[in-house]
Amino acid sequence: MQPADDHGRKGKRLREDAFFRHPAGILVAVSIVGAFAYSVAETMLLSETYAAGFPWLKVGAIALLGAGAGLLVVRKVPLPGREKVALPILLGVAAGFAAYPGLLRINMLTDDDGLRSEAFRQAEDLRLVPLKENLPVIRAPRYDHYWRTFETGRIHEIEIRKGGLGFYQYDRAPIETAMLLEEIRRRLGGATIEVQ
Repeated sequence: MQPADDHGRKGKRLREDAFFRHPAGILVAVSIVGAFAYSVAETMLLSETYAAGFPWLKVGAIALLGAGAGLLVVRKVPLPGREKVALPILLGVAAGFAAYPGLLRINMLTDDDGLRSEAFRQAEDLRLVPLKENLPVIRAPRYDHYWRTFETGRIHEIEIRKGGLGFYQYDRAPIETAMLLEEIRRRLGGATIEVQ
């Protein structure tokens, strides 16, 4: 007679086998891994980010759609109730993570005009306020230490676009390059660095 522990492990192994043998189970597993992998890779590749803050509603809606689709697919797989709830939730989370860079990429690809340089005035609270109407105020707290090196009122040229999804995004690369050059200059004792 086998110990009860062995029966529990066998039952779990049988459920996992059933899940991965079922086409719907494979689809959900591949979708979860693919969405997380895309999210990581695209986030590392993209140099653009949201100009007017994180689009919580859009990302949340995509996460809910992912969870709903997962629920529809997983209900066909012979799994206990816990897994039938957990896997769609995991798929929803993965879809939400993939939506962050995915929306930026779609907005970029559907933009007819491309990035354009626009002037922004640095406010006392380190926001960048556009000189032209209809552009968003940029709040980039991750660069606050860099913005503090400038006086209030300083004009910054920011590469910005409005894509087909209707929101603005800006290119972080020139800001990060300027920050890196400033840090190198500071470490070299104030030497002038020219970029060609």
